[in-house]
This record gives sequence, C-alpha cells and structure tokens, in this order.
Amino acid sequence: MQGPGWRQKPGFACEECRRRKARCDRQQPQCGSCAESGVKCITVSQRPQRGPKKGQLEMMRTRIAMLERELKQSDSQIKSPTLIDVPMPTVTMPGTSITGLENSSFTDINDIPTDSMSHMSLTHPYLAWPSLETPSSNNLPELDIIVEEHLNLGNVSPIKSTGDPEISNLMLADLDDIYFDRAHNICPMVHQQRYFTMAGQANCTLAQECLTSAMRTLAAAMSAPYRGLVNMLYTKTCRLLEEFRQASRMEASWSTLQDNVPIEYIQSWLLLAHYESLQMNEWQALLTAGRAFRLVQMARLHDIDALDKTTAIGTPGSEADDRFALLEERRRTFWVAYNLDCFLSWRNEWPLTLYEDMVATRLPAPEANFQNSHPVNTDSLSEALTKDGSTTHSPFAECGVLVTLHSRCMAHRRASSRESGKDPGGFWDRHSLLAEAVERRIELLAQTPMTPTIERDSMVFFTHMLAHSAVICLGITVQRMAWQATEHQRMATAYEQRASRAASEMVRLVKGQPSLSCFKAHPFLPNLLASAITFLNTQDSADDQADAQLLLRLLRDLRDVNSLAYDTCLTYDKPRLSSL
Repeated sequence: MQGPGWRQKPGFACEECRRRKARCDRQQPQCGSCAESGVKCITVSQRPQRGPKKGQLEMMRTRIAMLERELKQSDSQIKSPTLIDVPMPTVTMPGTSITGLENSSFTDINDIPTDSMSHMSLTHPYLAWPSLETPSSNNLPELDIIVEEHLNLGNVSPIKSTGDPEISNLMLADLDDIYFDRAHNICPMVHQQRYFTMAGQANCTLAQECLTSAMRTLAAAMSAPYRGLVNMLYTKTCRLLEEFRQASRMEASWSTLQDNVPIEYIQSWLLLAHYESLQMNEWQALLTAGRAFRLVQMARLHDIDALDKTTAIGTPGSEADDRFALLEERRRTFWVAYNLDCFLSWRNEWPLTLYEDMVATRLPAPEANFQNSHPVNTDSLSEALTKDGSTTHSPFAECGVLVTLHSRCMAHRRASSRESGKDPGGFWDRHSLLAEAVERRIELLAQTPMTPTIERDSMVFFTHMLAHSAVICLGITVQRMAWQATEHQRMATAYEQRASRAASEMVRLVKGQPSLSCFKAHPFLPNLLASAITFLNTQDSADDQADAQLLLRLLRDLRDVNSLAYDTCLTYDKPRLSSL
C-alpha cells in the first residue's frame, strides 16, 4: 500500500491502469498493479494530440455559416410561396427599357413588365422556371411547385458533382449570379447565355470546367459569405488548369494546340490573374497573366479583324447572330488581356507584352448587343483615338481607349526622364498632343450621364476616374522636370493646374458615390487613387490635403478586400508610423 508521502514517477500510465482508471505507479518494466494481477504491462509513450485538427474549427464555422444562410433563404421562400426572386441579366436593346431589373427583386410576379420580358432570352440552368412572358393569376398556383423545385437541392443543377461536399449546387448557382452581378463588369468577356447553356451540359470539356471554376473563384473573392471558400476554389482551378496542360501535351502536337487554343482556357487564366491581383499580390498575378498574354498571342486574338481575314458580321439572323457572339467573345477576351497588361505594368512601370501597334482587333461592342447577339460594327483603336466626332463608346470600349492613352502618358514620362530636358521642343510637342487627346476623351465622357448607371456598372465609374488620372500623370511628368526658360515654367504651371482640377474632379466623383460597394470596385482602382493622392500631397493648399485624406480613407476601406489597396496603404502609413 502506498504511503501518504508517495509521489507518482514521471512518465505514462500503462494501458491496463488506463482501462481500469486506476492510479499507476509507472514502474518499469512492469507496474505494481499489473504485477499483482499477473497482467502484461504495456505502456504507449506516443499518443495523438487531443482536440480538433488544425483548420478544422475554421472550416466548421464556415460550413455552419453557409448552412445558416441556406436555411434563412429556405425559410423566407417557404413562408412566402408566391414571392420569388428572379435574377435578371443586365441586357437591354435599343428602344427597350429594363431599368433596375439587374439589381432588383420583384416581390410579385405580376410586377414584371411583359414588354421587357419579351426581349429576355437568358435562363438560369439551375432553376427550371416556367415561361414568364405572359404572367397572369392563372399561373400563381404553380409557384408552389417552383419553390419546391428550388429548395430541392438534389434536382437543382444539371451540372455534374464537383466532388466538394462543402459546396452545394444551390451555392454554385449563387456564385454564378454573383459573378455576372459583380465580376462581369470588370471582365466582361463571357457570353451569359452561352455560359449557362454550357454549364447545363453533363459533358463539359476540360477547358469549360476550368472557366467555370475560375469564374466561381473570382466571384467568391468578391462576396463576403463565400470568402471562406476562395482557397479551396483557387486550388481546384489551378488543378484543372494543370490537368488541361498535361492533357494538351499528351493529346495534341504543338502546332495543333497553337492554332486551336480554347477560348475558355485563355479566359480561365485571365480570371485567375484578376483573382490573384485582388487577393494575393501583383507578382503572382503578373506571372499568371504572362501565361494568359502568350496564349492570347498564340490564338492571334490581337488581329481578329485584320484586313486579310474575313470577319464580316453578316445580316441579322440566327446563324449570323451566333457567329457574332462567338467573334465578340474573342474580341472581348483580347481587350480584357490588353487592359490587364497595362494595369499590371503601371505601378512599377514594367514593359508591356501586348503593344498598341500590334492591335488589329476592333473595340468591343456594347454590352446589350453582345449579350443579345445583335451584330453591330465598332471602331478600331486607331479610329477611336483619331476621330474628332461626338461618338461615345460603351464603358468597356472607352476603358480600352483610355488605357491606351494612359500608357502613352507613362511612356512619355519615361522618355522625358531619359532625355533630361535635352530636347524641350520634342517634349512639349508630345505633351500637348497627349493632353489634347485626353481632354477630348473627357469631353466625350461628360456627354453621357454617369449617376444612373454607376450602381450596376462599376466600369463607368472606373472609366471616368481613369480619364482624370491620365491628366494627373501628365501633371506629375512636368512637375518632375527642371525648367530653365520662363516660357517652359509658365507652361508647366498651366499643366499642373490642369492636374489639380483633375484631382478635384476625382474627389467629386468619389463623394458622389458614397454607396459604392468595395466588392464592386474595380481591382485596379487603388492605382488611380494613389496617383491622385501622390499629386495632392505635393500641393500646399489645405483643401488639397483634405482631398488627399478623403481618397486615402477610400483606399483604406478597400484594403480588406483588395491586396493592391493594402500594399498601397502601407506606402502612405509607413512614414506616418516612423514619425511617431
């Protein structure tokens, strides 16, 4: 029997004492209890760590939040079986008004205008809605069946299972809606009807699976409820892209792949680069985008409308319309790549991959014409830059024109730094030509109202900011030069004043959009804000300093969802922290 002063020896209790829940004296090679009972004494010195595995709690919390969200959606639909939420694409045709459909939820089916629905040819493959062209009270009893089918997750999606038990088909449908509501305004290159038709097929190609996964990855990054899924979706997208690369090496020769690069494969890499610039860093995004740019060149998307090619849109008709939609999707894929190349090079002034002089692809058509497959002729880039008329382009096309002008302004700055004032005449010739071209674009943009469309199209806001940022770039260029002649100093002062007015206009635009969602903001908006802040910080006026602080607050609001905004904020916060 153990005395009152007895203490346990360090070590592990044997298995028999653990089973009997008895105190073990931990003698080796056999404890006292096992010796008395004649049982073999076994001691296990290594045991697995107790508690949940690393990351398991976070995964469970994310899963619980998603389930709660689905339950709330299910409860709201069960309590109101006659109330449905019909996701409407933002598609309009000339002479047709569908104002507000893209962001509104009709509380009653009878509120949907019949004349608007007659132009809507897009249907969601996940939800088998009946025809809504002629709603009447006779159709209302069928809504119970609609809601029941909506809530039945087993029959919601015809897409094959992804193998990820954490993501239901209803969540995948929601991610697709989020993509076309938010990400599509930034990368408007996917035809909505063709995508949903493709997504509804059971035998999608590997390139199409890559595109679907990339779209949902970017959509998850632009949605608070799904941000917990971005790592899993990003890993899946990378795996699918690698599988396609391996399959291409096995099944096709280099010459065959060079002439037949699937457009979905190129789009996947572009969307992945946008995701990485938004969530990771510019370096990783640049590496990914570099692969996409080379694929664009391999597919010759930069000279779709070259003179030696037949790209006529033909007369309106189903066959011509389909041909136009396919061709326009390729055009838009190029312009997304072209813009991304410029965006990634501006901050660090890296060399471009897709140069302006190689572009023989016309500007993208308006969004309504693209989504409704309505053929229309558009200007080339050179025509848009030299035309003096009052013609305005779609926000996406105008963005391509302004991106080109902004890149010219950056090239002008680099050339001026190399010349170091050796040829002031040549400098001012280039500078005045660029300033006139940018001012002409600003005058054209002023003819189109911005306020009614900004909530549903962040590209409109970004395009206006981009135009004023080009003026600021020219102002910073003359600011960095040391001018000796009085005439040159007077001209430099005039251009600095123009830049000051452009910065004030950017501040006015920001103040006019107080409800701009951080998830809908353009991923490269921080570059434009940083340019304005840098210029305003060189001014002595108290108003200019206040404007710089306002833009900096917007930049800080974006840093939680935008890695570029986060990195840019660090450059402004470091001097302030070091002075404390």
